[in-house]
Amino acid sequence: LARIKTIKALCAEDREGRYMNEWVDGHIDLVCRAQLISTATRQAFTLIMVACFLVVAFIGRYYVVTGVLGLGELVAILTGIVLLAQEVQRAIAFVPSLQGFSVAVHRYLETLDRPVEPLEPDNPVPLPTTIGDLTFENVCFAYEGGKSLITDLSFSLQRGGFMAVVGLSGAGKSTLIEMILAFRQPTSGRILAGGASIYDYPLAQWRQAVGVVFQHPDLFHGTIKENVVFDRSDITDDHLAQAFRALGLDRLIESRPGGQHALVLEAAANLSEGEVQRLALLRTLFRAPQVLLLDEPTAALDAHSETAVMDLIQSHAAERITLMITHRMSLAFRADTVLVIGPEGVEGLGPPVRLYETCPLFKYMCLAQHVRPDSKARFTAGRTADDP
Repeated sequence: LARIKTIKALCAEDREGRYMNEWVDGHIDLVCRAQLISTATRQAFTLIMVACFLVVAFIGRYYVVTGVLGLGELVAILTGIVLLAQEVQRAIAFVPSLQGFSVAVHRYLETLDRPVEPLEPDNPVPLPTTIGDLTFENVCFAYEGGKSLITDLSFSLQRGGFMAVVGLSGAGKSTLIEMILAFRQPTSGRILAGGASIYDYPLAQWRQAVGVVFQHPDLFHGTIKENVVFDRSDITDDHLAQAFRALGLDRLIESRPGGQHALVLEAAANLSEGEVQRLALLRTLFRAPQVLLLDEPTAALDAHSETAVMDLIQSHAAERITLMITHRMSLAFRADTVLVIGPEGVEGLGPPVRLYETCPLFKYMCLAQHVRPDSKARFTAGRTADDP
């Protein structure tokens, strides 16, 4: 159901219908086989117990007639057989449930055995009130058993600075965000914030100081307001309405019954991707993060909405450290510094105008999108330590 739009757009109803029918038929076949085996097992056991009962009764009759065994003793033996058969039948009926329980417990224990991310380092360092810089020192990263993805990356981004990260797909741009969020740790090197390793801070405190907008953000079950405000109960409806207008979301609010209190459906099915991106951006900005991470924040937006989003980000950029991953080279020229990542690692780091002249990959990506340097479009809220 979550992919029903894609299925209809591709006219794939018949194909997916056949797939679902095959899956349901296979599932029904397995269930029927299991029930058949279970029923056959119970019936076979019943026949065996009846046969045993009759054999014991026949032999017992002989012993009763000859005086070896009393009638009461024979009745007691037969009653014991019946009671034993009932208990064994209950045990047999319980076996399928026990097997299912065993599988569930095995999966549960597998989950518990997975390594847990440490919430507290061994010697935690207090997170500073103001994070003045974010620094990568000779950072390398490689997936386990794989080729090195990031090699010897070093840069320093100061508070108020804005860095754009560009490069070819699969070059490791999103991995930078995952490392800053402590989802992954570098193979070697250090990531510092405020003079200390980010892994020395209590994890919850560090992530509270970092805000992120993913390329495909998620909204939760609830109203539009609940998704944006999240845990900020001090935000008023007027403040929220002003923020909606700034990002061109006022028409969305006006068109929904209930306005800000309209319900977001499962998988945000009643919202466009651009609306979801902008709502997720507002949610992050309302948290007032000291480090703002943006992964393709305007990928689903038109030019007008993109300008509104970037203007809002820039208007508060002096208050934080901003790092943005983008494939739109026009946005790269808004940044103080651009980090260019190619197939072999870092291919350029510096102001975008200078990189246009010195970095072939950056210039190629700019020309492919018909983007040329424009000093008026450059971001000016802050500078990085790598700027000349």
